[in-house]
Amino acid sequence: MTGLLALAGTFAATGAADVAHAATRHGHRTSILRSPAPVTADRARAVRDYWTPARMAAATPVDALLGLTSTHDRGRAPARQRRVHVPSSVGRLFFTTSAGDASCTASAIRTRKRNQVITAGHCVNTGPDGGGLLGQPEWFSNWVFVPRYHDGQRPFGKWVATDAFAFGGWVNHGRYSRDQAVIKFQRRHGRKLTRVVGANLVRTGLHQRQRGVRIWGWPAEFQYDGERAVHCDGRTTRRGLSKDAKMRCPMNGGASGGPWLLRKDRHADWGLIFAVTSRRTVHHRPKLLLAVPLPDALKDLLRHVNR
Repeated sequence: MTGLLALAGTFAATGAADVAHAATRHGHRTSILRSPAPVTADRARAVRDYWTPARMAAATPVDALLGLTSTHDRGRAPARQRRVHVPSSVGRLFFTTSAGDASCTASAIRTRKRNQVITAGHCVNTGPDGGGLLGQPEWFSNWVFVPRYHDGQRPFGKWVATDAFAFGGWVNHGRYSRDQAVIKFQRRHGRKLTRVVGANLVRTGLHQRQRGVRIWGWPAEFQYDGERAVHCDGRTTRRGLSKDAKMRCPMNGGASGGPWLLRKDRHADWGLIFAVTSRRTVHHRPKLLLAVPLPDALKDLLRHVNR
């Protein structure tokens, strides 16, 4: 889409999905794909060891990693935000790609198995064209979730993923209405993820117009460095005749997958998610973040992941 950039992870990794599942909802079929080669306990140790503090600090959004950062993003850096309480259920998501290490944002969610986060679909898979540069669709790998990451610190540790699930609508067709994904994580010291950091509720099928929305993210392109969480507050509106919700916010690469939390039922460490960051405008002033509100099909995806 002209004038838009996916915020992170739209371009790389390895393998093809090993499982396809079609769920039926209201007479429609929802294609759900699973990342290849689930991570075993032995492999998890290697993944955890790979993500050293130095590698985390060096990880960049894939669009920046491949030299696709827009020159329109350059300019005077904004003043550093005052210190704010970052929810324990929100964190930075690290992963490896065929082009290098990259990052997104993700949030722990309330599910039956208590071990999952929600993020953007393009934070787990390139989509059908391989991001336009790699030439073929690819999955990312070696996901690690670091809740409340800041300045290299990991107050709740590193959580290693077992596998990821995305919609066929994104993986096979690149539909931004399906730019959502769920990632499962192994236990850490015998405890499940949401037992430690808390969990956000998800709400599907809401309108683009909402008031009192708070968006969290770990932007990692200039003017940011990915070391601290950033949030934007405001109201969302519909973007033209599209399905997108939009909100003024200067976040850039690395913020993909960040939660859009409603004012209602928002607490210090969790809230109610109705969308996750998908894209941003490049030439538009002021800068806008874009996301399609979570589709009802997400219920099918969660049902599949937690069966």
